[in-house]
Amino acid sequence: MKKEINNKDKTMELKRNNNKKIFIISIVCIIIIIGIIISLAFVLRDDSKKVISFDSRYDDIYTWKPKIDNNKIVKIDEKKRVGDLENKNGGYIVEKYTIKALKPGKTYITFTYTNKNNGSFGEIKTYKAVVDKNLKLTISKTKNR
Repeated sequence: MKKEINNKDKTMELKRNNNKKIFIISIVCIIIIIGIIISLAFVLRDDSKKVISFDSRYDDIYTWKPKIDNNKIVKIDEKKRVGDLENKNGGYIVEKYTIKALKPGKTYITFTYTNKNNGSFGEIKTYKAVVDKNLKLTISKTKNR
């Protein structure tokens, strides 16, 4: 009888040890998977593009006109007008310009708020674009030149 109880205790202890091992292995696998996901997020992040946004009138009369000093370093990859484009009673939208790095270097991008009908312009905003050897794009607002 005593021997039988001893065998049951050993069996229970082996099961507990196996459960602990399975638990530890599961935790280690979860930590490894989380590490891989975080690493992929950094690798897949696209630092070669940045968005510059401006408030603009809802109509097509006024728009921001970009001029890049050196278009071999960066380019305007995309322009979007976001907001209530059907608003005929006035109002504003947002113009978004996606800037893409092409090669390492430094250049300036000047945006001029222009009236398409008569060519007159208002506000001017200048940005410095710096692209490093890994094509990471950094954009900073500068004083108008």
